[in-house]
Amino acid sequence: MEPLQPHQSRWYRRTDPQGRALLALLLPLAGVYLCQLVTLQEPAAAWAWMGSHAGAAGYTYLVLLLAPLLVATLTDSLLCGQLLTLLPCLLLSVASHLKQAVNGVPLLVSDLAMAGQAGQVAGFLRPGMELGEGTWGGIALAALLFLAAFVKGVDEYQDFLRATVAFPGNDHRLGASEAPPAVLSIFLGDELDAIVQSIIRGTEFKEAGKRTLQIGVDAMPPIPQDNTDRNRTSPMAFTGNKFEFRMLGSSQSISGPNIALNTIMAEELQQFADQLEKSKNFQSDLEKLIKKVFTDHQRIIFNGNGYDDAWIAEAEKRGLSNLKSAADALPVYTAKKNVDLFVKHGI
Repeated sequence: MEPLQPHQSRWYRRTDPQGRALLALLLPLAGVYLCQLVTLQEPAAAWAWMGSHAGAAGYTYLVLLLAPLLVATLTDSLLCGQLLTLLPCLLLSVASHLKQAVNGVPLLVSDLAMAGQAGQVAGFLRPGMELGEGTWGGIALAALLFLAAFVKGVDEYQDFLRATVAFPGNDHRLGASEAPPAVLSIFLGDELDAIVQSIIRGTEFKEAGKRTLQIGVDAMPPIPQDNTDRNRTSPMAFTGNKFEFRMLGSSQSISGPNIALNTIMAEELQQFADQLEKSKNFQSDLEKLIKKVFTDHQRIIFNGNGYDDAWIAEAEKRGLSNLKSAADALPVYTAKKNVDLFVKHGI
């Protein structure tokens, strides 16, 4: 009788090569099913997912089939290869299910799926996931939430922000056709404003696409137009990847306005967190919160010419403050709302 090798079990001795090959083919399929069973918690739903997502299931099956073979060549044990491949997948599925039970969001394997079909392979942990779809959707919602906090904060503390840039030298500058007016407003640019307006109205956002500047010279090559426009007449303008607070005088330290802006953002985000942490339907409540904030505070958004006298009249109709001098603005520092803000955050 053939001697038993150290790495060979008695089961291995009793099974023929065909049986081991069949097992090697079936175990990855069982692994795909078990991962989905953990995620969906229903046997029928797991089978249905595998049928409706044949591409993702197929890619996953190939990974779970080939990976054990690679491990087996290194360890000389097919069983070891199967265990080392399937157990991490099952543990990730359990972790994803627990995370989704806690905060409504599963583990986004698409964070690592940045190219090719890797997003499809990762799909077995989250039905319907394709090439970072869940990740990019989460990033978009997070960006909109921070934008909502910024819009709300600037609207609620517009007088305080005006006070942070108040000194006599700046009185001659603000609104003097070389600097933004003394009225606080936010310029979003065409694309970002279209997104915000689509959220407020509940309509589908349609991207405007790339545009070119029309300068009336046919001999010149097309010049792409920046959809953020970099509006120099706005005191708080979005310039593509950041907001610029343009009301500061050139001789002024930025530390005071930065402290105010960061404290205001901390306050707004804390309010959002207090509200969302009590949510029973996080995704739905988050979307409702973003829409409500943009709707309630859209008065602070202005994409036009800040030098135009018509804007000052429009700002008054909207109820925006217009503190024209340092003498008007500085007393705002001691307003109860602003004192309470700094006391609350230990500033």
